[in-house]
Amino acid sequence: TLNVVAKPVVAGFEIRCEYPPYTGKQNETVKNMGDLVVPAGTKLSWRFNTQNVEELKFLIGDSAYQVKRTGNEEFGFAKTFMQSAAYTIKVSNVNVKDADSVTYSLNVTPDLYPVISVNEKHDSAAQQYFYYTGDVSDDYGVRRLTFNYEITRADSGAESVSKSMDVPISAGLSSRFTFYWNLADCAIAPGDKMNYYFE
Repeated sequence: TLNVVAKPVVAGFEIRCEYPPYTGKQNETVKNMGDLVVPAGTKLSWRFNTQNVEELKFLIGDSAYQVKRTGNEEFGFAKTFMQSAAYTIKVSNVNVKDADSVTYSLNVTPDLYPVISVNEKHDSAAQQYFYYTGDVSDDYGVRRLTFNYEITRADSGAESVSKSMDVPISAGLSSRFTFYWNLADCAIAPGDKMNYYFE
């Protein structure tokens, strides 16, 4: 007598990609595509449609996760990823343990720090005038640039001063900028200390 056993299989799946706000990307759902490239901090939610499956395992590196059943033939798993990894899906039932496994790659793109390069020039006729030219860039775009300064008064009884000023830029992946600053507006006294920077 020949007994035919039902083989557990993943009939299809979809992945909901919830991108972090810093990317400006719209969330999306991809179907039957396991190899992905996503920005760091993306939450991925898998929904597996299966046949004859009683247990679904999700393996990432050395970690194994039991995937929860969300419907009669459906399983779901979600995780936020900060680094690249390979992941494997294994399905089982009472007759067949760890049937054909499938391994996919997940490439996580790190969020690089913004880059600001600045050239400072003094007006040769009036030393209190400062001119700045530069470039600002970020892998997910620049929306705002500020010039910030803080003055610590030499007189300990006097209050420190902090100020932030918007620097006009064009929103995008990179932008050139110019900025003019009159140091006389700060009312600096001998012995005062000043820190200033672009952010």
